[in-house]
Amino acid sequence: MKVAAGVLLAGLILATALSLVWTREQARQLDLAVHDQRDRLQRLETEWGRLQLERATLAARSRVERLARERFDMHSPESGEIWDFRP
Repeated sequence: MKVAAGVLLAGLILATALSLVWTREQARQLDLAVHDQRDRLQRLETEWGRLQLERATLAARSRVERLARERFDMHSPESGEIWDFRP
């Protein structure tokens, strides 16, 4: 009976040790995943800021006006070219 209890106890200790090793490895893997996601988030935030700056540059009034003049031969209207339709 004592031998069976000793074997059972040794088995439980071994199972606990293996469980501890497995749990620590899982925690390490999750920690690596968290760090990878934080790095990805930082890269995406940097790209988002760059894209916002690019959008602001492309939508700048001076650029739009210059492109309208160059590409579409547009110009500011003279006073005789403005029509007023208000009642």
